[in-house]
Amino acid sequence: DWTANISNSLTYKGIGFSFLFDIKQGGKMYNGTRLAMNYFGTSIETINREVYYNADGTIDFAKTPAENIIVYTGVLGHKGADGSVVSNGTVNNIPVVNGQAWYRGQGSNFGGGATAPAVEDASWVRLREITLSYRLKPETIGIKFIQGLEIYATGKNLWLSTPYSGIDPETSLLGADNAQGMDYFNMPGTKSYTFGLKMNF
Repeated sequence: DWTANISNSLTYKGIGFSFLFDIKQGGKMYNGTRLAMNYFGTSIETINREVYYNADGTIDFAKTPAENIIVYTGVLGHKGADGSVVSNGTVNNIPVVNGQAWYRGQGSNFGGGATAPAVEDASWVRLREITLSYRLKPETIGIKFIQGLEIYATGKNLWLSTPYSGIDPETSLLGADNAQGMDYFNMPGTKSYTFGLKMNF
């Protein structure tokens, strides 16, 4: 897809203001953190665990809360004679329980399940940098050997908007390697604040 940035710098009577927005549209991110937390029952997806069963052991869909039931995207299939999985092209419509057994099995890649449910849109918009400054004139300073004085404050990575459910889709498990799009308990981008003083002599 594409990347872009928007920046501007304004000054008025010694006051300076500048900003930089970075934009990334498209791309996918494998949220391995989400699958791992599902497996261990520590994600928000596993918070609803109330399930009712019929006497024969089947799920009582009438009593079980709808948020505890899910139909995963994909197609139906079967195992062929050689053991391979063969799709019949029919869209999956089989509901399953968001329960511990599911998340420790096919509902998590830890249990050998599919990774597709954890592949998410990695688009984002972030405020990469913003700076506010104030410059004093030499006559205001009143010190002969100081020709200029500027006080400034800068913030980096202060805001992020993304459909990605993980921490930060810009980070990657493999760092700066070409193999991007992997999230497995990655550290988020650092948010930082800088305050400074510039003097011209």
